[in-house]
Amino acid sequence: MSDRRTAIGPPATGPVAGRSLRTRLLWLGLLPLLVVFPLVLGLLVAVGGSLYDARVQATARSHLATAHSHLYQQQVQLEKYIQQMVQTSRLQAVLADPDQMGLLGEVLAARADAARLDFLVVSDESGRVVAASPSLAPATALPMGYVLSQAITGVLTSGYERLDAEAIATVLPTLRRGADEESATASPAHLLTTGGLVVSAAAHFPYSNRYPNAVLYGGVLLDGNAGVIERVRDVVFPVGRGTGDTGGVAAILAGDRQVATTLGAADGRQAIGTRAPPEVVESVLVRGERLIGTSELLGIPYITSYEPIVGARGEPLGMLLAAIPEAPIRHEKWLLIGSVTALLAVAMLALTMAFRRGTGDVVRRLGSTMQSMRAAQSGDRAVRVPVGRAADEIDQLGAHFNALIETVAHQESERERDLREKSALNAELEHHRNHLEEMVARRTAELARARDEAESASKAKSRFLANVSHEIRTPMNAISGFAQLLRRQITEPRQAKRVDAIIQATMHLLGIVNDILDFSAIEADRVSLESIQFDVPSLLDNVRRIVEAPARDKGLALEIEIDPELVGATLVGDSLRLGQILINLCTNAVKFTEHGGVHVKAASVDADAGSVVVQFDVADTGIGIAADAQDRIFEAFEQAETSATRHHGGTGLGLAISRRLVELMGGQLGVESEPGRGSTFWCRLELRRGRPADGDHVGAAPAARGLPRGARILLVEDNDVSQTVALETLESIGVRADLARNGSEALAMIGSARYDLVLMDLQMPVMNGIEATRRIRALDEGRTVPIVAVTANAFETDRELAREAGMNDFLAKPIDSARLQTTLAHWLEAS
Repeated sequence: MSDRRTAIGPPATGPVAGRSLRTRLLWLGLLPLLVVFPLVLGLLVAVGGSLYDARVQATARSHLATAHSHLYQQQVQLEKYIQQMVQTSRLQAVLADPDQMGLLGEVLAARADAARLDFLVVSDESGRVVAASPSLAPATALPMGYVLSQAITGVLTSGYERLDAEAIATVLPTLRRGADEESATASPAHLLTTGGLVVSAAAHFPYSNRYPNAVLYGGVLLDGNAGVIERVRDVVFPVGRGTGDTGGVAAILAGDRQVATTLGAADGRQAIGTRAPPEVVESVLVRGERLIGTSELLGIPYITSYEPIVGARGEPLGMLLAAIPEAPIRHEKWLLIGSVTALLAVAMLALTMAFRRGTGDVVRRLGSTMQSMRAAQSGDRAVRVPVGRAADEIDQLGAHFNALIETVAHQESERERDLREKSALNAELEHHRNHLEEMVARRTAELARARDEAESASKAKSRFLANVSHEIRTPMNAISGFAQLLRRQITEPRQAKRVDAIIQATMHLLGIVNDILDFSAIEADRVSLESIQFDVPSLLDNVRRIVEAPARDKGLALEIEIDPELVGATLVGDSLRLGQILINLCTNAVKFTEHGGVHVKAASVDADAGSVVVQFDVADTGIGIAADAQDRIFEAFEQAETSATRHHGGTGLGLAISRRLVELMGGQLGVESEPGRGSTFWCRLELRRGRPADGDHVGAAPAARGLPRGARILLVEDNDVSQTVALETLESIGVRADLARNGSEALAMIGSARYDLVLMDLQMPVMNGIEATRRIRALDEGRTVPIVAVTANAFETDRELAREAGMNDFLAKPIDSARLQTTLAHWLEAS
């Protein structure tokens, strides 16, 4: 018995045993930490420092890109301003009138001051001054730089130029007077010695009576231009961006010398004249690289980023500099690393202390458990063993002792949780009562977000329609192109009739797509109206050519009557949209008329010296429209005939689009009709009178002409089916073409061979048509070659992008062979 008691009794314990267990556990926890901490610290310094330096490099590149973008925007704005001025009727009128030549200089001076230009000059084709914003004498010879020489040839051009001292004295004569009055170190005297860097733009005027080849030339002198460089610095280093951007510097260098800078010298003046280090000049100016590094500016270390400034001819003229002080950056880097290191050390220390405490707790719990077991063995039922949340092996030894206490604790915990939830509900109710205004503001913010989401949905709809248009027009181009080619080869009447049906169905589908796109553009308020000169006879003649064939096929008479007062009148308006409206009304009249004819009438309702109120009437002898449907037919997707057995097709968008366009023009569109007695649709518009001038009159579209023999054409198209359609269509009209599958191939082929015309797709891999056109226009052999866009993108924004890139014309897919032949004949004859 005594042996059994000894076996089941508690083991002997004492200070030596407890201390041994605690010490072994403590060393077991400390040994990994003593190895891991140095490794983590070294990795933090190495990797963290590299990441921070990479972030600083990225920030410097961002500063440089922002500065470059701002200067480029200044150049683009200058180019657009010059382009707008040459198209201003006021400036053209003053230039054309010899009695107002004295006023021209004042007009140029006022425009130059308003646009913050240093000079604004009108010159003739030989580069001699006609009038100027500075006091330049007429007939003064201007420096014939690249920008001015290109503008004389008719190309809108802008860019950076380096003018020598003589050119500066010619363009800005006020600098010479300023140099006579100032000291030898003054900026004007310096410019008259070394020359200066300017950003300029020039554009050719339209035809005028006195100077048919006049050019408008303007620019801004960058040397010493505190306003420009301060704006660059403010854009790159805005206030409140953080300590890393404090004291940022922006500068423009002509060659290796700073000519405009925000860097201040010790005497408080700008450090103009400071030169860049030779290694910077070698890397940026000689090799044309972007350079980011560390260098000293006036003895202070900076993190500098340089980028070459390229002239209008592509030659390096100088550099753009954006810099931030190095000291705050380095201080912030080491402060960050030191802070993280301190936090890591504290964490390690806390981990050690926690582990030490944990080891002591393990020993204590083991001893407590053993004592509780002794007390229970002695008959004490009130003893409790502490049980942890982990429910480990030690806790399981005393789980049976604490079952009742755990149940009571659980019930008390549930009661406390219920009290907390009630308290939270009461607090939330009080919050709602006391913060109603906050709720209103939050609801307002939610409504604003909903509005933004709706606007985003509208933009998504526009993108969706653009994609749908592109995806529909591409296969339609293949169907229409192959059908037209097949129609030319088929002579058997029955098969020819079937091919004609395919062509008509394709054209009908194209009309539906165009109606949907027009309606979407009007709904999104993206329709812009043009103001060009036209005459009513030519406009109606174009309508006749389009409507005459379907009217003849139905045996209908088509009559056009024009008021004699409109026969010789030149009007100003959007003739393309007006023609679209009249064609829609006439095609509707033909569609809903089975017998009789269609009568189109144009009459002058009211007129004075400056404008004419013109009314167009389209009358038919068709089925007519009921009175209750006459207002409904002008709504979108509505038709007078809405039954399931309706005879005539259509989307119900034509009249809705026409009414919206007429209202945008400030006019009215209505109808008078009786069922069974025909309808008369009328359109009334007030149009300004114009003055006929060569090249400014829009009439009927030119008829197809023969193509010049031996013409060499480059087709740029990535889609295999569209390539086949285009090449066979060109071959059918007697033209052979070379093929490029993307813009990059086209650029290489134009650089190695001469082409008389380029047919350019817009959406292509590797390089799209817009970028390819810009690069072609930058080549000497590509400046004058006609480029015609051929694309499935039919939105007006696509046309604007094509024109801005330098394209001469725009053909939307699917392409009619007759229209293609007319376009090719026109541009090949012009080139």
